[in-house]
Amino acid sequence: RCYDEREVDRTMTAQPPPGHIEPLRAEGVRPADAFPPELDGAVFQTLVETGPDGVVVVDRSGKIVFVNGRSSEMFGYAARELRGQSIDLLVPVRSREKHVNERRAFASEPHRRPMGSYMTVTGLRKDGSEFPADVSLTPLRTGTNLLVVATIRDATERRQSEEQLRVAEERFRLAFDNAPIGAATLLPLPSVGTSAP
Repeated sequence: RCYDEREVDRTMTAQPPPGHIEPLRAEGVRPADAFPPELDGAVFQTLVETGPDGVVVVDRSGKIVFVNGRSSEMFGYAARELRGQSIDLLVPVRSREKHVNERRAFASEPHRRPMGSYMTVTGLRKDGSEFPADVSLTPLRTGTNLLVVATIRDATERRQSEEQLRVAEERFRLAFDNAPIGAATLLPLPSVGTSAP
């Protein structure tokens, strides 16, 4: 139906569409108020605390504004110790300069790096030990501000599995190449026009 202009109240201000969710605020983010009022702190807490991955939210300058419990466990810090610190604290000293440059490049051209396109970095725990970490990044605009949500997964087990597979394949290749008699891998041929007995 077409509406006559006179039917529209010109005093109305633009309202967000139903279901619109305001983004996280860059200042003072904490579990109780990091999510919009439409969802209370308990719901937000459940969403980020029940997943298997660490979640760290940083502002444009790289300052940590939120961490979930899994991140705290992974890096060995209490959440309060990390809030307000540079994300570079969680990267080994030898890699920090490179990490700072990569972080600045991402902030200048933010784009989503989903779960399927992890970058693998080295994480630094509070006790000084290191671990491989898969990281995906999601930019989150808050008006003129930019937040980056980093989803972090400890890649230690994946790396170990990949190394075990690589070693097994190498052993098999060497055994195959050095066999004293001819060897070949055979696959059963599909039968044509006959059925298996």
